[in-house]
Amino acid sequence: MKNFFDENLLLYSDSAVKIYNQIKDLPIIDYHCHLDQYKIQADASFTDVGELWLSGDHYKWRAMRMCGVDEEYITGNASYHDKFVKYAEIFPQLVGNPLYYWTQMELKLVFGIDEPLCTESAERIYCQANAKLKEMSVLSLLKHFNVQYVATTDAPCDDLNAHGTYDNTKVAPTFRPDKLLTLADEEISLLVKTVGQKIQTLDDFLSALENRLAYFVNHGCKIADHGFATFPH
Repeated sequence: MKNFFDENLLLYSDSAVKIYNQIKDLPIIDYHCHLDQYKIQADASFTDVGELWLSGDHYKWRAMRMCGVDEEYITGNASYHDKFVKYAEIFPQLVGNPLYYWTQMELKLVFGIDEPLCTESAERIYCQANAKLKEMSVLSLLKHFNVQYVATTDAPCDDLNAHGTYDNTKVAPTFRPDKLLTLADEEISLLVKTVGQKIQTLDDFLSALENRLAYFVNHGCKIADHGFATFPH
């Protein structure tokens, strides 16, 4: 097996290596993510790798839950240090999961750390990563990975004023109407307040949605994203 720090990881033929070498320096077009546009706008910094990794990564959360980690160390009030240590404890169980590759590649590419993450190495890696983070910010990370375009995930009534172009990265919204499609009273009330018109019929509702979609398009939106909790039988 190739080690985790080889640039040719997952490239199992000469053709794959050739193609990779031709495209590896192209800019990243990230058409779906959950990055915080306000942190991009503010060029926020991070002092804790636990915050960077575990404050909003639902993939890591899911893995931790499946491995029996208490919710206190996932979305609870435990410190980011303790959350990081808990993730490190279950990390060796993730062999074969994309998270295993992603995590080790992040350690290498962002922090220059080759050491595998586990219980024994957790404190050492935590300190090394935090020392590197003092020199980094959101925009420096986007520049490091040559991110040209970011599409955030936004509800129809969200304020999109933080979207725009920052350094060489364009940050655009994605229209995701899940909350409104539940037809919950509080969501309809928020839509009424946002568009400034009454909603008493289905046509009124669709008109208000079109209003918000136009607002999104005017703020650079090119993509819609839909998530469904249930489907009708």
